[in-house]
Amino acid sequence: GRRLFPERPEVRLGAAALNAFLPMFLFISGSVNNDNLSNLLGNLLTLEIVILLAAQAQPRWWLYVLLGVTAGAGLLAKFNIGFLIPVVALALLIISLRLRSLRPLLLGGLISGGLTVLIAGWWYARNAQLYGDPTGLNVFLDLVGRRAIPANAAQLWAERDSFLQAFWGFFGGVNVPLPGFVYALFNLIGAIGIAGAAVFCVRTLIRREWALDRWLPAIVTLLWPLISFLSYLSWTATTQASQGRLLFAALSSILVWIALGL
Repeated sequence: GRRLFPERPEVRLGAAALNAFLPMFLFISGSVNNDNLSNLLGNLLTLEIVILLAAQAQPRWWLYVLLGVTAGAGLLAKFNIGFLIPVVALALLIISLRLRSLRPLLLGGLISGGLTVLIAGWWYARNAQLYGDPTGLNVFLDLVGRRAIPANAAQLWAERDSFLQAFWGFFGGVNVPLPGFVYALFNLIGAIGIAGAAVFCVRTLIRREWALDRWLPAIVTLLWPLISFLSYLSWTATTQASQGRLLFAALSSILVWIALGL
């Protein structure tokens, strides 16, 4: 929020407040699971990409190290963090084009990519050796169970209520819901925030208030929730997992835009 909207402190304060008091985030954070680390690292990696894209001079070497360590650790926590790696590569290419230097692409790619492989590569090599699948998801699905018939668009749409409930707060083993009016209130807040953010983006584009250099970091925070949502759809079409908490690795981006929209 501070990086994208430095002139609007209410955005970063609002996003932090929404995050701090989101019931499902508090519930997951108080549970023993791999989501806590992947949520931290997914949002941290997003911030690092935003910082990288905001650079007007040669990025410092330590930023490349941070990118590699965060991506590598993220890939050990949860596979979907890997969907941010192409975004890192694209950001390095954009910086190289902006600075008219191959240094960010080559040096940044070597350091960040090398550290990612060094930290997480052994795990995926082990999965390939043991299970014939680098991700190990085939074995995971054998354990948790697959849908008898992969879900189509109509089935996924029918599960939207449980998706939203598990984004705002659905406790226990997804069997202890909040009162209905609480979900209605949260859905209203989210809808107003998303609609307001859309109006802001359209208005800013029409009025040409932002240069491309300012749009690029913002686009990352719009792109990552979209990528997370598409990967969620692919996953929940295969196994019963209609839970909005699976988007929490992009939660900071989501809540910054909802706060702005509000």
